[in-house]
Amino acid sequence: MSLLILVSSLFLACGPGVDNPSGDCTANGNGGRSHYHSPESGTTYLPDCNNALNRELWRVFAVSETSAYIIPRPDGTGLDYGLCEADDADLAGLFSQYGLCQENGNPSIINDIPPADALAITHALHERLEFTIDADGMISPWAPDDDIIAACELTSATAAIDYCKLLESRCSWGSCEDIGYIPGAAAVEALVPALNELYGIRP
Repeated sequence: MSLLILVSSLFLACGPGVDNPSGDCTANGNGGRSHYHSPESGTTYLPDCNNALNRELWRVFAVSETSAYIIPRPDGTGLDYGLCEADDADLAGLFSQYGLCQENGNPSIINDIPPADALAITHALHERLEFTIDADGMISPWAPDDDIIAACELTSATAAIDYCKLLESRCSWGSCEDIGYIPGAAAVEALVPALNELYGIRP
């Protein structure tokens, strides 16, 4: 195979890049999360260059210059964060336009948002993000395993550390077991403030 054909094949496999509407910051990796989401070939992770937090919970992945999706899917977030009736009419309209003011949105709409709008949505969510303990005693909003494990580095609570060891134990010898572990009350109580610290959130 000639060098030209090889380079062309690699370009097609990776897909064309998409300009980031939020700025020229550099993405740290492809935006995927272990045990949760691996971006398909041809998609481009677009970090929010203006995010005031240390990390992104909601991440934007562009399929093209005109279409992007958000992971985790932001169904109902307009309701959760009071954005459907916000004083900012443009922001409220944005969440309403893409069905984020209902618990279960239309996938064909939610997964086909212009990148600039998707980044505006995640930016607004991160401005309001705070990890708490919900009525069922669970971490809210949901946090992926890699965030939980990173948060364990910020606490000395035995319950949280033991829970993180369980999460880490799912993978060995290059394979991972599809097992869901539920944290106990003591682990949740320790992990919530640790997650807020990890993200740089000041409750």
